[in-house]
Amino acid sequence: MPSPAGEPTSATAGFDPASLAILAKLEELQSEVGSLSSRLQEQGSHSPLAAQDSPHTRLTQASSVLHLDHHLQRGNISQVLAWDIWQPHEPPQCLVATEEQGADPTSISSRQAEGLGQDLDLSLFTGYLNAFFCNVHPLNPVLDEHQIRAQLTSSLLNGIGWDAGSCLLLLVLANGACSSEFGEVSMAGATSGRDEHQWANAQGLFDAAEKRKNTLWRSDYLTQARCHFYSGIFMMVSMRPFDAWRHFLQGLATCQRLIVPAHHRGPRDPVPVDKQAKESIYWSCWKSERELRFELDMPNFSSAGYDHPIMFPALPPQVIDQEQLRAWYFYLAEISLWRSEMTARDTLSEFVKQQPSALEALADRIVDLQTSLASWQASLPDAINLNAGIQNSTVDVLHFVLQGRLTYNYEVLTWPFLETLLLFGAHRNARASELASRGVRVHYDRLSINRPGFYYRHHGTWLMQRSSTRSACILLAVARSNSSDLLPPGWQALVSDTIAMLEYWSKTPEDETVVFLKSVLFEVMQ
Repeated sequence: MPSPAGEPTSATAGFDPASLAILAKLEELQSEVGSLSSRLQEQGSHSPLAAQDSPHTRLTQASSVLHLDHHLQRGNISQVLAWDIWQPHEPPQCLVATEEQGADPTSISSRQAEGLGQDLDLSLFTGYLNAFFCNVHPLNPVLDEHQIRAQLTSSLLNGIGWDAGSCLLLLVLANGACSSEFGEVSMAGATSGRDEHQWANAQGLFDAAEKRKNTLWRSDYLTQARCHFYSGIFMMVSMRPFDAWRHFLQGLATCQRLIVPAHHRGPRDPVPVDKQAKESIYWSCWKSERELRFELDMPNFSSAGYDHPIMFPALPPQVIDQEQLRAWYFYLAEISLWRSEMTARDTLSEFVKQQPSALEALADRIVDLQTSLASWQASLPDAINLNAGIQNSTVDVLHFVLQGRLTYNYEVLTWPFLETLLLFGAHRNARASELASRGVRVHYDRLSINRPGFYYRHHGTWLMQRSSTRSACILLAVARSNSSDLLPPGWQALVSDTIAMLEYWSKTPEDETVVFLKSVLFEVMQ
């Protein structure tokens, strides 16, 4: 029996006649399927209905095809760049770099192998600790300053130990060494504005802490969680978001042991764990992991749910001065914004389950959530009042971060209306149109708020770059749509400044995202 066409005789020499007949039938079927596929593609390319596959035209066929659950949660920059509105431009992939260029996370430097290198000047440690409590700790006040300072004094007298407490101290010093005051910016470049020797010391301190992490498993869970958290903070400053996320996730997992009932505590659980200490580190790990998860494109981690820790940290029993009190006001306000955002996401999700296509009804529901946000803003203490911060000409990092966090909440409330406007065209409902217009303003405001921190390197810089890029893309998308009249005056200058900021931080001379944004901005300004 001859072999099937195209099948080498040697490949079927050992087959019985029945198997050869089956192979012949399979090849015949494959040929027919291929022929049918070719005919369908040829027909589709000439069919006037082919354009209906685009999300731009789905809504025009029938309003019932609008599925709000597809447009409920704001997209990250990669999802925004996937919109058809950019055609004929080819947007970049905008992939997340998992490590800094040239970094090898598996290699151990000579400094790390030696522990604390001889070139590290111990006399600088007190200055690094002061910088930490001035620049880093106010954004996440999860440590006892008096306790940490006492530990540094002991370490300077007796040497750095090889226990978990020394690991935490070294991480604190590393974060202090690479920190700077808000407003200390350099237009000369992303690295030249920082003292290279100071950054080398920071890396050396971090490497020394890493060398001591094998002691964590024998320590209490509170110290473990703090070490994982500050490792994540250092990775964020180093622009390594994926590695930071891994540390935050591990810290959050460790925090689960901090909330177990007393009768379930193990020998490594501190007894008793200070309620304020465990709740604050839990929240810091949770919000840090969650905001990175929203932004990183990782399989099986795209959905994070809308739950949040039930506990709400209380003020520490002893607050030394007004600056500490102000930092805690900020911290609690930021946590309340996170709770508000998760509640809004959950509320909108449940509403859409009941009315999956009712955009107008969803707009009515948004009003109550906006009222809650306005009430929250009005209730802020004078020390962190956002209106006072706007009127004050002094640049303040707490106002900067809190205003930026607030834009995320408004983005959640306006995203469904803005995205459907850009994908499907003008809304027929006045309130939906108003919310879409408000959404445009949110992205304009974000760039205005972020601009003072465009060149400030801290643990939120990478996220600032991503959110600013997304907002710049939104404004450019509106400019390319039929709703360009919604753009506020001066939006081009903000987008241009955003592009300059991305160039400043870019590791490559011709960054794809920068090139893309420049080409689209040039087009819409013609």
